[in-house]
Amino acid sequence: MTDPADDQRIPSYAGAGNLVYREPDVPRFVSGSGSWLTAHDGRRYLDAEAANGTIAFGYDSTLLQEAMRRCEQLPALPSFAESELRLKVLSRLEPLVSAVLGTPGRVELDLGGAQAMETALRIAFAANGPGTIVVFEGAFHGRSGVTSMLSSSPRYRELLAAWGLEVVRLPSPDSQRCPHAVAGTGCGPGCREAVTRWGS
Repeated sequence: MTDPADDQRIPSYAGAGNLVYREPDVPRFVSGSGSWLTAHDGRRYLDAEAANGTIAFGYDSTLLQEAMRRCEQLPALPSFAESELRLKVLSRLEPLVSAVLGTPGRVELDLGGAQAMETALRIAFAANGPGTIVVFEGAFHGRSGVTSMLSSSPRYRELLAAWGLEVVRLPSPDSQRCPHAVAGTGCGPGCREAVTRWGS
């Protein structure tokens, strides 16, 4: 049996400082249910970060079991291939997206958020030419070279960013804590002034 204190130290073979080991003591989790994670010592933690889809799905292993059951005959495909399962998913998603946008369109499936952001930028730039990208302050958009440039974190922008993108950061749409609100005027006027200043 190992000392619990040793379990929280950074292993000599593990990369550190990017995500997991930003702090000296990191709990190691063995299970999750709903919004809760359980560490190896039995202590339970509420996941308030809600990253990697847990805000939508929680820690529900039945979702993975159901997904595995649906794709067990064909768990993966080469990037140039098609499958009935993929077409079924696309045919269900397209009407939902087209209804929101008010026009028929196509659905692109990507492997993650950063890849989806880069696909969206390629589509926009192909249609309109390169231009300024507008993001919200405090937002996280991914960790690829391009999406790091959009991040609010200097940690990502300085080390992994793709140079050459013009990015404007708008204030987050939070009227309760708006940093640009002048006392008694609400968020609107201060935000408009800030956006006008940044865009000039």
